[in-house]
Amino acid sequence: MAGNRKNDERTAYEVRRRRMISIIAVILAILFLGWTIAGSVLTFADERSVSGADVKTQSIQADGTEMRGIWVSTVGSLDYPSRQTADADSLKAQADAVINDCYDMGMNAIFLQVRPAADAFYKSSYYPWSRYLTGTQGQAPDDGFDPLAYWVEKAHEKGIELHAWINPYRITTSSGDWARLSDNNPAKGAYNDYVVKYNGNYYFDPGEPAVRKLITDAAVEIVDNYDVDGIHFDDYFYPGSSFDDAKSYAAYGNGMDKAEWRRNNVNTLVREVNAAVHKADPHCVFGISPMGIWANSSTSSLGSDTNGGESYTDRYADSYTWVKNGWVDYIAPQIYWNIGYRIADYEKLAKWWSNVVEGTDVKLYIGMADYRANASSGVWAGTDELVRQLQLNASLPDVAGEIHFRYKSVAGSTALFQLYKNAYATNRVPAGTDPEETDNPVIPDDPSGLNDISGHWAESYIRALVSEGIVSGMGDGTFKPDRSVTRAEFVRMLASAAGVKDFSSYVDAGFSDVKSGDWYAGCVNWAVSEGIAQGTDISTFSPENSITRAEMALMICNYADKLGRQLENTSDDIDFADSSSIPSWAQSAVSRAVRGGILSGVAVTDDNGNEQRCFYPGNNATRAEAARVICALIGK
Repeated sequence: MAGNRKNDERTAYEVRRRRMISIIAVILAILFLGWTIAGSVLTFADERSVSGADVKTQSIQADGTEMRGIWVSTVGSLDYPSRQTADADSLKAQADAVINDCYDMGMNAIFLQVRPAADAFYKSSYYPWSRYLTGTQGQAPDDGFDPLAYWVEKAHEKGIELHAWINPYRITTSSGDWARLSDNNPAKGAYNDYVVKYNGNYYFDPGEPAVRKLITDAAVEIVDNYDVDGIHFDDYFYPGSSFDDAKSYAAYGNGMDKAEWRRNNVNTLVREVNAAVHKADPHCVFGISPMGIWANSSTSSLGSDTNGGESYTDRYADSYTWVKNGWVDYIAPQIYWNIGYRIADYEKLAKWWSNVVEGTDVKLYIGMADYRANASSGVWAGTDELVRQLQLNASLPDVAGEIHFRYKSVAGSTALFQLYKNAYATNRVPAGTDPEETDNPVIPDDPSGLNDISGHWAESYIRALVSEGIVSGMGDGTFKPDRSVTRAEFVRMLASAAGVKDFSSYVDAGFSDVKSGDWYAGCVNWAVSEGIAQGTDISTFSPENSITRAEMALMICNYADKLGRQLENTSDDIDFADSSSIPSWAQSAVSRAVRGGILSGVAVTDDNGNEQRCFYPGNNATRAEAARVICALIGK
């Protein structure tokens, strides 16, 4: 009861505060009008028009303004630049377009990814220029252009904060990247002994003190040389439990439990970066956007009422401790699920994080999954779910704003662009809502409604795709995860994952077994036109045939190439006992899909009791396997 009374008091306080602000705003407006008529000479600076590149915007942390931030991803040319180029004019024009859009939507902070993977979107003495910028790692932009300096200048001119988003440990993002690293990359030079390969990619070992010093010094380099408003980490820490850090553990473990030792390594980095950033610039903030779940209640009594992946055990990231010890200025958990989602309910998590920051000096900004609003059906289709989440955020006193993932997902949608223009540019929550009357937001039903996937090994993959409208059930309450997936069903999944809804612009592929009225005709035409799929022969597509694992591998690689995702192009060293049975036309695709972590083999035991791995290229793929593959392709 005491807790309820406290919440009621805080809610009442918020209501009174908002009303008082409104009254003050009206009074000021009347005074301003009177002064204008009287001809008094008074100058009011537009709070969103700070002039001069050397003038930093007033800190959101300091003045209590709600965070209205957006992530701008540079890895894989997701948001900036739209294509890799060294041309300074093109890079400037693209930056201008993004910043102007953010201004028009009322965003007051941009989180620009300036170090996606042991590289830099700025002139650095520690890291080479990023290949995601110019196309070749180590190649600088033309004419001495420095993107970070330009972004800071132009964002500040609009009154928008610019936070430098860095990925601390990651060296590569896809198979084959190692060969693309420049000779002056620290991973190939002085820090080569601290590099660990994990699942085809490379990472700096968090257990090495030299790595912590590199990351800390490089963060300070940004603060010293650029007028950034903050240093920002995302959720990439230890990549997994089987990370091979035996060498550093032997040297520095000192008898600690390995999991605790790993968490202590990350904690030490967070603590050291926080201290170093504030020493370099007391006005620069440091924050992290961890996974949305710190720990499930089944792992810790302090954890949330959830059942999903958790940062505490999966990434060894103890975000709860960071908050309680004040090692960050803000925490921005990525709560990328809908309200009412059984495994990870947005409402439960938002309230859990609110309780965590309560009584601390750490701000809470919610990381929101705007990219999911591009779903064609389901709870995420349209803007309704995001509106419900904004309403819920506004009702929680300890939620100090949001950060949206990501720029193109928002700016590329007319509905989302207008939503935030209404919600932020006019300094109010979405039209037609009252933040004082949102104590009971609408909680939709479980998005799947499927009765045959509970406990299945692919349950989490299927639910993730159903919630985004990428896959659906069979119409009778079942998904039939172990049933073979047809060629038509799989290209439909790929089209949905790509966000393609209108197939009218794609020419008829001309297959005798695909008629214009068939439900799959449009996606088949799309897949063929885009070079993702082809017929089983010159005149037929065989849409109702089950897709084999070899056929799936080929479509996967073609789809990845279409998206610009780098999968290593090789047919060598396909390490399967049945490699000889993989058709020649599929060998490169199988290798690339396996090396890219999209497909995997099956462990079997031979007659002598020896374990070996087989790929089974001629076996039919199941609907469950297809769900896992799609999740891997789109990063779920």
